[in-house]
Parts: sequence; C-alpha cells; structure tokens
Amino acid sequence: MNNMANSTIWHQAEGTCSFAQVFEANRDNGTNGKDANVDRARKKTEGLYKICFTPKDDAAKAEMLEHLSDPMYGGSPRFKEAGYTMITRKHKDPSGIEDFGGAPEVVHFSEGKHNQRWDYETDGPIWNGAKVVIKYTTYGEGESQTVRLVKVGVIENGEVPEDYDPEAGPRF
Repeated sequence: MNNMANSTIWHQAEGTCSFAQVFEANRDNGTNGKDANVDRARKKTEGLYKICFTPKDDAAKAEMLEHLSDPMYGGSPRFKEAGYTMITRKHKDPSGIEDFGGAPEVVHFSEGKHNQRWDYETDGPIWNGAKVVIKYTTYGEGESQTVRLVKVGVIENGEVPEDYDPEAGPRF
C-alpha cells in the first residue's frame, strides 16, 4: 500500500477567499517574464491553482495553524498580516501521481445546490469576498510538509466589481 496515502490527513475550513484561481480558465500560468523564478516553477507544473483563504474566525485560524505545521510558506509567514493564507494545487504534480494534480473540485455549497458542480462558463469566476468552505490535505510535517487544495465549496459568491468587463475576462 502507498505510504503517502496512509499519511495524508484531510482537513476542512470555512471562511472567505480572494484571488481564486481554481479553474482551468484562470489558473496561474506565470508572470509572462516579470519573474523568471515563478515562470520556471509554473512551466514545470504547467500552472498552479490557488486561493487566498481567510478563516472565518480566530478559532478556525488556530485550527488551521495546528494542521499547517510550518509557520512559514515559501520564506514568508504562513498567514499574512491581512489574515489570509495561500492554499495551492499544482496543475501537474511533479510526483507523477495524476490524482495530485489538476484543478480542484469546485461546487456550490448553499441550500438547494449543495455539492452541485460549479460551472465556470455559467456561474462565472469566484469573486473576492466569497464565503467558502475549502477541503485540503496535509502530508508530512515542518518545512517539508505538503499542503494541497482539494475542493472549494462556494457558500455565497462575492460581489461582481462594478467595472467588470466580461469581454476582458476575470480580473482580481
């Protein structure tokens, strides 16, 4: 049996999000030359899905910190001063395990539509300030801990910006 599967721990957290790039149509494919290191990393994984997640309260943040054993992420504090953390998922996982890559599952998480697939073309992007539930996994501890976004449940989408131009595509 796969040792990694035996050590993977599943977690769930409720809060709000911003800069949700969790669909094939809006995944982070790099900086177009502005940052060579980021571009190299995105090329290796063919992009990254990510969400800036703010837990709903201090208790939820404390619970997440218990699960996220390394208080640092990429050389910066796991939780920024604004109260959010970045949870990600690679498009193509370097391990080669297909289930570890690709877009996370995104669903409606409200009454009447509970667990129905969120369709980017019909439902649109997830806007800043959306109330969400995320499901994520952790594997290992400390600096080598792997954190992977698995699912996003949209309880209530954020407000569409007044100056949003659908022809220009989503912006955050």
